[in-house]
Parts: sequence; C-alpha cells; structure tokens
Amino acid sequence: MERVKTGIEGLDQALHGGIPKGNVILLSGSAGTGKTLICLSFIYHGATKFNEPGIYISTDQTPEELRLQAKNFGWDLEALEKKNMLRLYHVDVTSEKDMQYLKKLGKVAKEIKAKRIVLDSLTTVTEFLTPFEIRKGMKLFETLEAISPVPMTEAIVAKNVLMKIINYLKSTGCTCLVTSELPEEGNWLSRDTCSEFLADGVITLRPFKYARSDIDLLVVKLRYGSHSKDLHKIYITEKGVEVKPAEKGVVI
Repeated sequence: MERVKTGIEGLDQALHGGIPKGNVILLSGSAGTGKTLICLSFIYHGATKFNEPGIYISTDQTPEELRLQAKNFGWDLEALEKKNMLRLYHVDVTSEKDMQYLKKLGKVAKEIKAKRIVLDSLTTVTEFLTPFEIRKGMKLFETLEAISPVPMTEAIVAKNVLMKIINYLKSTGCTCLVTSELPEEGNWLSRDTCSEFLADGVITLRPFKYARSDIDLLVVKLRYGSHSKDLHKIYITEKGVEVKPAEKGVVI
C-alpha cells in the first residue's frame, strides 16, 4: 500500500515508510507532549517537501496562533495559504454555526486538492457536546433516537458523533491526523475511549519516565501496513520535532 511520509524522518522510520495513504491516524498524548507540533509538521512538510496541500482544523487555537507557533521553527504558513497549499480553520465547539464545519470540508478539500487533513482535537469536540446541543445545532450528525429504543445518553451520542466525524474524514480520501488527550490512568488510548478503535492507526505520546525533557512515542497499531514496535523518543528542538529510537533493548 502506498505510504504518505510525515516529513519527520524518525517517525517515518517508525511507520516503516510513512502512513498508509488515506488512513486516519489518532495521535494521543497528554498536555505538552507535542501533538500540535507533530500535526503542524505533517501539514507543513506535506506542502513544502511533497507538494501536497493540507487543511488544519483546530478547536483550541486560532489560525494566527498556529502561524505564530510555526514561525518559531522558521515555517511560513501564511505564504502557503497564499499559494492555496494550506487552509487553517478555528472551530468554536460552543457555536452552532461553527459546528457545521464538516459540511464544508469536502468542498474545501476539492478546491485546493487537499491530500492531508488535521483535526486537533477530538477531545474538545466530544467533551463540549451534549445531546441537546447535537439536536439543536448539528444536523449533519443525526442521532439514532428515531430508530433506537435505547436512551441516547450523552456518552452514546458523543461516540456516535465521533464515528461520523472519522468516517467523514475517511471519505475525503485524504491522509488524516486527529488528536486526543491520553488518560494518565487506565487502559484507554483516548479521552473518549472510542477513537482508538475507529482510527486506522494509533500513536501514543507520553512524558519520558527518566528525563522530563523527553517524550516517549509508540506506534500502537497501523492497519494495512507494518510498523516498528520499538519505543521511540521525541525531542522538540529549534527546528521542530525529532524522533529517535530509544536506547537499544527498550521495546514494548
């Protein structure tokens, strides 16, 4: 299967050449582990190294904040936007109007011939949704109340919404990264406890046990392709993200 390179050399090695084309990959980590930076790298390198336009949807940062963050590493996102190689969007999950963004995503993807999409983050989307908000403002994501005798609890509705989001991303044909908060305790790989099963692949990021400046990276699963099962470490430098194998013999 054709692989899509992230542009982060060590990560592409861990993925045995990159992400299988068209996959939706969950990037799950606690705060400060570099989720957004990896996503920005994926989009920026896609446009500058591989001539692949991208769309970045953020629920936590405005386009201006993302541009400023990118400038710290010498990346000019505004120049890519002017060339139609990039679209940046901020989605206010508390706004009914903004929650219609997925209706426009397919159209925007066709306009710029997008090959990559980032949704950062699923946690914000699911945690701010309630059944009332979904019924009132999210016509795209119809609940199952009309056909299901089971009461639609907030958790069930949120998971239904999540499934439709991931399936919609897959339908674009783009290679996608989505992010989630990683619980500090328990066996779940996402805050919503569901997206790790829906995504085609899962990469986890955890603070490194013995050095607070390092972060553990592990490719947990990757459908349609092989991947390294070794533990890797992330270093955030002035040039961006570096991914390197952990000390020899450290495996999971």
